[in-house]
Amino acid sequence: MQAQTGGLLIFSNCAIIDERKPVKVSRANQLSRTKGVKGNIMILQKPKSVSYSSIPQELKELRKWVTWIYTTKNGTKRKFPVMPGTDNHGARINEPLTWAWFDATVNQLEKRKHYGLKFALTGDYTLVDLDWKGTDQYEVPQSVLSLLEYFDSYTEVSSSGQGLHILVKGDLPEEYKHRFTLPGVGVEIYSRSRFCSMTGAVLPGFEQIKDGQMLIDSFGDYISATFNVDIFRPALINDRPKDRTPIDLADQEILDRAFQSKNGEAFKKLYDGDLSDYSSTGENGRTPGDISLVLKLMFWTNGDHERVDRMFRNSGLMRPKWDHVHSGDGRTYGQITIDSAERMWDGTGYKPGKPKLAYVEATDKLIEQGLKVLTLAQGNGPAKAAYKSLWMYICELIKDNKFSSNDQGKYLILGGLRNVAHAIGGTPDMISARLKYLSSMGFIG
Repeated sequence: MQAQTGGLLIFSNCAIIDERKPVKVSRANQLSRTKGVKGNIMILQKPKSVSYSSIPQELKELRKWVTWIYTTKNGTKRKFPVMPGTDNHGARINEPLTWAWFDATVNQLEKRKHYGLKFALTGDYTLVDLDWKGTDQYEVPQSVLSLLEYFDSYTEVSSSGQGLHILVKGDLPEEYKHRFTLPGVGVEIYSRSRFCSMTGAVLPGFEQIKDGQMLIDSFGDYISATFNVDIFRPALINDRPKDRTPIDLADQEILDRAFQSKNGEAFKKLYDGDLSDYSSTGENGRTPGDISLVLKLMFWTNGDHERVDRMFRNSGLMRPKWDHVHSGDGRTYGQITIDSAERMWDGTGYKPGKPKLAYVEATDKLIEQGLKVLTLAQGNGPAKAAYKSLWMYICELIKDNKFSSNDQGKYLILGGLRNVAHAIGGTPDMISARLKYLSSMGFIG
């Protein structure tokens, strides 16, 4: 093999070797070096045996293992799953009693000289099986590198040496096709009703299984945007009733309420552009954050695509890519992302009504009546002191001009009951009771 620009990389059973100098290469360095190599990205070698120690411990602790042997059916060679401890009795994916613990399975593999191990997929892990048999010299297609970067999870060389298996935590959506083709590579993706062959021939830098449910959920639109390939099954799209009741609130007021909701802190963090909770690297790593924010906006706008687009553009995640065409039908990345959220959205929307947050009508009359409340609260009794502290808190907010408004008037935002309770003492239930009392007196609404 002749060295290419950036260096050809050869993977051989848990080791990475540069043709010019044998060294271990970190994942980040590996990706940066191979990105510039066109046609010859990296070279894989066929694993000679199973590397037990490299298989993730969390998988070893599950009773989901079988061995396999080669058999021939109708002239086709196949990997036949075998129930450990039997004389080549077939293991079945729908019968857990035919599976065994890892150590017992390894013992049978070595004792009976079987070919390898298989792991049962039952919905908690997703397998992305990449296969490019037929290409010369075991070269890995360029498109595979994009998928490695996208999932950034445990990856091993397949038993043929001309494929990779990516394992990621999460369950596969029903609307995805299980088989499709990308440039130079066949892809199969499953999370249930399949055995996954395991070699332990790990790609350096991809030793850990990552939690990737959001990546799996947005995978279809990533494939569409990156490769212009549709992996959705149309019959399963948009089959749920969805609440699209228009919300008669300004965008900012919706955001104010969202930020003060139970998960408001995480929402605001994402809306402000903070992607620290999303572990994938590079531009592809921003996709899960985009889809997550759009999904949240779908809830708060009751699936109003125009409003979702407008609010995303005002967020910290907005960038030029949003308006770039990423599909053969002319759709932009932003449109593709919103379409993806539409498919993923369960149809549950926000029902404004009277907000759960405590809103207080702020008028000159209210401030004047506040003096009466303070007088009423005079005394040493705990209850009176509690009402007094609440009203003083309200008056401080009035001074600080903490107002919002809608078509019905001007309002003072107290914030969530937990925030109020934290500021003046007590519990959210106690604060709610005090507000009801003040409301019964006609001083707040």
